[in-house]
Amino acid sequence: MVLWCAVLAAVLVGCRDGSSDPGVSEGAATGSVQATAVWVTERVDVGGHELNLLRRGTGSPTIVFENGLGGNLGPWFQTGVANGFSSVRTCAYDRVNTGASDRDPGRHTGEDSVRDLHTLLHVAAVPAPYLLVGHSFGGLLAVMYAGTHPAEVAGLVLLDPSLPTQAELFDLLPKRERAAEMADLEKNRENVDFFDTLEQAKALLPRVPDIPVLVLGATNLDDIPPPGPTEGFLAARKKALQEFTAALSRGELRYVASGHAIHSAEPKLVINEIQRVLEGVR
Repeated sequence: MVLWCAVLAAVLVGCRDGSSDPGVSEGAATGSVQATAVWVTERVDVGGHELNLLRRGTGSPTIVFENGLGGNLGPWFQTGVANGFSSVRTCAYDRVNTGASDRDPGRHTGEDSVRDLHTLLHVAAVPAPYLLVGHSFGGLLAVMYAGTHPAEVAGLVLLDPSLPTQAELFDLLPKRERAAEMADLEKNRENVDFFDTLEQAKALLPRVPDIPVLVLGATNLDDIPPPGPTEGFLAARKKALQEFTAALSRGELRYVASGHAIHSAEPKLVINEIQRVLEGVR
């Protein structure tokens, strides 16, 4: 795949794979709903398929982690971010077709993923309000959840999120490369319709409630081989982040000298920023 496609793939969707081992200990048998100081694993039927849920602790609001496209909950634990909070209830889960959750051959969109998460949290009796923490495509889903269920969300922390206007960056690609990368995105292992999801997110963005939304934007793309991303691409990406944040009533944009996976490169910073938002919504 050409350089531009590699750059856009990283920025648009983040990790498309990941370890299935979250690196946690189960504090109770699968299916237990007792909140303890250690992680409890559950499989939750959300209507036709089961999702893998890990949770621990008590206290409000509940932190819920959203993974990048095709990725699972593993990186939140491997980096230590998931274990960085002891005073609130914390949850991580695998969406359908990822990690330890069920496989479903049917095509779906972000609206379906939001519906699954809503069902998961309510069937598992995980109480609102929620502080949603999403990386890349997971950040886009967090925004969609807030726009769909505004009364349930206390705040958002978005780590280099995919943006509702993200597809416009493809205009910077030559026609052949643009077609190849779009086709590649459409074949993602999560089997989600990425571009339909972007349109859904555009409609939901104005419905995000008046809550704190922290956007952490990655600035370091030095790991991309020479000649690297052009100034035009970087400028367009920066402008898109700024416009997205400005569209939110309490949006805050902070840049981080990191690659796209900010929680992997700067886990302590991410924990501190989540904690800052957490303290502000209590």
